[in-house]
Amino acid sequence: MGYEDAAIKIQEAFLAGRRQEAAAAVPDSLIDETALVGPPDRIRRPAAGVAGRSQGAPDRHYVTGGASSEALRVIAAAVL
Repeated sequence: MGYEDAAIKIQEAFLAGRRQEAAAAVPDSLIDETALVGPPDRIRRPAAGVAGRSQGAPDRHYVTGGASSEALRVIAAAVL
């Protein structure tokens, strides 16, 4: 995914027990590319990108475990 240097830094800090340093080393762009995080308007933009796509070729998968019912409504409204 293009984050090899960051991954190495994160892993080294995490394995050394420096959890806060590891978390801080995760690039914002990686989070933006792999997660739906933030207020509803921020979630709607990337989720809306999958609306209307062929069911056979999705480019994103959403893990929604632990999501509130409101968060699930935002995601569903954006992709349907």
